[in-house]
Amino acid sequence: MARIFNGTNQYMKRDSVVIADYPCSMSCWFKADNITTTGVLMICSHLSDNDNYCLIYAAGTVSGDPLIARSSKPGLGANAQTTTGYTAGVWHLATAVFASSSSRSIWLNGSGKGTDTTSIALDLSLDRFAIGVHYRPDIEAYFAGSIAEACVWNVALTDSEVASLYLNGIGAKPTSVRPDKVVAYNKLLNNDGDIDWWGQNNLTAVNSPTYGDHPPIAA
Repeated sequence: MARIFNGTNQYMKRDSVVIADYPCSMSCWFKADNITTTGVLMICSHLSDNDNYCLIYAAGTVSGDPLIARSSKPGLGANAQTTTGYTAGVWHLATAVFASSSSRSIWLNGSGKGTDTTSIALDLSLDRFAIGVHYRPDIEAYFAGSIAEACVWNVALTDSEVASLYLNGIGAKPTSVRPDKVVAYNKLLNNDGDIDWWGQNNLTAVNSPTYGDHPPIAA
């Protein structure tokens, strides 16, 4: 059972370090309620600063309905955007790789790769993590839809590793890819206590997001 977010006030959070800086990779399955709004899927940010973060968001307000990987620091932000768009009511896999301050990439279902090379050296170490919202002192961009199988690695995944996560639509277990570099794995199952199945990065649910169908994941 995946977590369902209402797009208004529900999300999952952890107010401590999951990943502090580049390199990092993030991945999750998501099913958007619509393609007319923008919502953040995953973010690593800073507790007291609005502008230091790395995130993935579903950009329904952008032409073509792409996924976007964004890095930001005060006064400067940069986006990588998929070349393909997502569909409402369908499970998709979002994967972003922030390889360095000047390399960010994003994939939808293991393909449609978009890249950006703007230099964004973070001013502060990232010390919080959230799913389903733009989580920072100013909270916004709540996601409307379902999210599951969220994973964070402290390494830049390769193109072939990203493709293997999608596994032709079946969905590989995220921890089957670079398991030694996984720093958080939240399945977001019903009654799993919002635990991190790989480490100590358990989440707290805010405003009781509900549960729905889970994407197909290989054993």
